Amino acid sequence: MRITILSALFALASLNLRLLRKLDIMKTQITMKLLITFILLSGACFGQPKKDLSEAPQDVYEDTWFYKVNGEVREYTTEQAPWNIEGAEFVDRETKLKAIELEEQNKSSDFQFNLIVSNEREGPIEGRTIADYKIKLVYGNTVVAIFEDFGSGYLSDEKDIVWIRTDAGSQRTYTFESNNNDEVSITQHFFLHAMSIDRDTWIKTYKKDVYDHWKLLTCEGDCD
Repeated sequence: MRITILSALFALASLNLRLLRKLDIMKTQITMKLLITFILLSGACFGQPKKDLSEAPQDVYEDTWFYKVNGEVREYTTEQAPWNIEGAEFVDRETKLKAIELEEQNKSSDFQFNLIVSNEREGPIEGRTIADYKIKLVYGNTVVAIFEDFGSGYLSDEKDIVWIRTDAGSQRTYTFESNNNDEVSITQHFFLHAMSIDRDTWIKTYKKDVYDHWKLLTCEGDCD
């Protein structure tokens, strides 16, 4: 009889232990589900962080005002406020794109071209615009070199080639090559199909000094 009672007690104790283990597992599962639900709800409520566009480059426009003063039509800037001139008569207003940084500031550690366009205007060929350009080669946030050109400019998606085309049918191409982070070579290539010209105009090599300033090291070709 005693053996039977002891066996029953051991069986009951074993059953209670299994029940406790199952309860612990269930508690853990419930806790995990609640945690996952909280994370999902937090994401839905607060959303994803928005990109700060305050540093994005903005188009810059300028107005040219035409007023008739003393019988003569003259040009004025906005700063000159021609509407305040006594007897001035409004004739027209012209708005032009003054300057635009075509690429965001480079925040990587690679070389890349940035293209800045200004003074956009109608070219000799009707319907085609030309502009003045500043071609900047940058490394991170440091400017390596700046070149000026004019025509119709294009920047490759990889920011490693700049094309400047002219109404005369010629094209100047800017490329760069670097084997390390302290030295880079920039090549200007000139192409004119009508005269069978296809050659490098110059190759300029820049090197970074101990103060992290980029200096022209050598120039080959038409360097004047």
